Amino acid sequence: MTSENKILINSISDKMIQQNKILEYIDYFIKNKSDRNLLINCINAGILQEFIIKPDQEVFSLNRFKNLLIEDFSINAKRAEDALSLCSFLSKKAIMINLIPFRKDNLWGFSNHAKEIIIGCKFQDVRFFHEGLAAVNYKYKWGFINEFGNDISDFKYDEVSDFNDGFAIVKCQEKAGFINQKGEEVVPCEYTYVNQFVNGLSLVLLNGRYGFVDRTGDIVVPIKYWMIDNFDGKNYLVNIDDKWGLIDRSGIEILPCKYDKIDPLNEGRAKVTLNGNTLLDS
Repeated sequence: MTSENKILINSISDKMIQQNKILEYIDYFIKNKSDRNLLINCINAGILQEFIIKPDQEVFSLNRFKNLLIEDFSINAKRAEDALSLCSFLSKKAIMINLIPFRKDNLWGFSNHAKEIIIGCKFQDVRFFHEGLAAVNYKYKWGFINEFGNDISDFKYDEVSDFNDGFAIVKCQEKAGFINQKGEEVVPCEYTYVNQFVNGLSLVLLNGRYGFVDRTGDIVVPIKYWMIDNFDGKNYLVNIDDKWGLIDRSGIEILPCKYDKIDPLNEGRAKVTLNGNTLLDS
């Protein structure tokens, strides 16, 4: 293989990897499926990449991009304008974050939009910054760094989520917990499963039983239930020994786990089934 061919292959590989990172970016910021499809067209046309590198596009370039979308992707003028607006939106988000993943050889770091390396390429994998912190994989373990490249956690995790409302899920040896933005493990990695905090509580699974912990790691709802599910937006349906009950967000029992079935009704009432008989409970 000639050196020219090697350079071409490396260039194609880099572009594909950069596109995967941009797709990750779209997935985080763009929730509408139709808008996502528009941005996929922009990626295929190379337009979104242009915006990420140079957010302030000239009128000539904008018109060229618009015509390209109309001619090559059969998009009408209105949707083409929508697509460019979405590109502009994402580029502004990138400016806020300021740093974007950058690959050199087989390692990742971060650069600015002028492709000047700001954080050296020493990681096996990296993600975009969220809430000022980025998940990075160093020597095949995950941890977090800030925008100055400083470590804010140990590199010991097998899996991590991005930060969301000040906390990230971390997983070590198949056990999950949470760290805060200081890198402190506020919920220890001892649970089989945790989900993101909702109203200050995280559903956790331990030894086949479910409960809730708060953001300090304290157990708010005892970890004793076979199943916990949202009931009416305020209370939770719980199950022990195939019998159903109700609790509130603080774990206080509203209905004991003795019913065969519980269904919500209007005005805070519930329809319960016990030993084949259907009753109403307020």
